[in-house]
Amino acid sequence: MIVTNGNSYYLGKDGAMVTRGEIEWERKSYYVKSDGICGKIKNIITNKNLIDIGWSENVITDNMILKLNSAMTEYDITNINSIRHFLAQCSVESGCGEILVERYGRGYPSPEEYFSSRDFDELNNVHGSPAKKNDGAKYRGAGYIQLTWKENYYKFAKYIGDDDILNKGYSYVAINYPWESAGWYWSELKKINTKIKEEPDISVKRVTKIVNGGQTDIERREELYKKCCEKIKE
Repeated sequence: MIVTNGNSYYLGKDGAMVTRGEIEWERKSYYVKSDGICGKIKNIITNKNLIDIGWSENVITDNMILKLNSAMTEYDITNINSIRHFLAQCSVESGCGEILVERYGRGYPSPEEYFSSRDFDELNNVHGSPAKKNDGAKYRGAGYIQLTWKENYYKFAKYIGDDDILNKGYSYVAINYPWESAGWYWSELKKINTKIKEEPDISVKRVTKIVNGGQTDIERREELYKKCCEKIKE
């Protein structure tokens, strides 16, 4: 970090200024927000934690773990109950890290055709960008919690300060914000973090309803939550 005229600037390993993301300073890792706030990243989850709950070593990298811990630190997913619920839900939504973009069904020639029923849904109508053809595919699930619908992409883009989230859609989020979109959805959009703190015994079914809108794969979610309770300790 360097300070000029009272303003702080954060530099990455390549010497370029970092306006958002992760940096290393004096052998410690920090997250940087677009408003200039910088915080030390807590080591909440390890490679072994993910492997223990069923993730393949092939999808786990040091950078992925850094971004997971960065998102959990920034969005205050540090309460043990919230950590377990968050990882259980993300594990199901992403197929334990294997699926960062919502897949389309077999028998369809393209995602645009498969997701066409969503194109003109009200959730793809946002200020300055009315719903249009192919919006269903463009704003399909992305990231570890499968951020979906233009309305949510719009809100996430405004929160982060990156218009490419809305302009480019699912592929941009899956590559650049897979964990951060999950952390934002969990703590900022759906306020699940707050709900769990207020109600420590909240059920997997209730959390699933908030995340998924229904009870899709509920047995798998309950199984993974149980495994998280067994493997992830305070």
